[in-house]
Amino acid sequence: MKISAWVFATDFLPSKRSFVERLGNKKNLFKDRKPEEVFARLKSSGVDGIELLIPTNFSDVDFKLIKNILDKNGIGVNSIHQPLRWLTKTDIKEVEMLFSVAKKFDAKVIVLHLRSAKGQIFDKSY
Repeated sequence: MKISAWVFATDFLPSKRSFVERLGNKKNLFKDRKPEEVFARLKSSGVDGIELLIPTNFSDVDFKLIKNILDKNGIGVNSIHQPLRWLTKTDIKEVEMLFSVAKKFDAKVIVLHLRSAKGQIFDKSY
């Protein structure tokens, strides 16, 4: 069994925080600590990887930056979590992007909320 900590990619990429993230009361684990300290504490608690919540505009540059931090700290990505959304629905292009990002991180799980997919989840094309 894998034990994951939920980590926002935007903790490392603050300029990419969405309206939803800025609106909420989300705490940044890394605000006053170095990644080395945070990941060491997580690992000592039994965490062996992270669930990485990515923003909608996640780029190859973002991937390289985060991958470098994770590799330096010996922590992998167990799962990729879709971007948070409230009013819009997840389209097929975003689902394809999630699979692409998961492949880059060698993550085996994608977290996609049915609430965000809405009724289109039942369409064959989706």
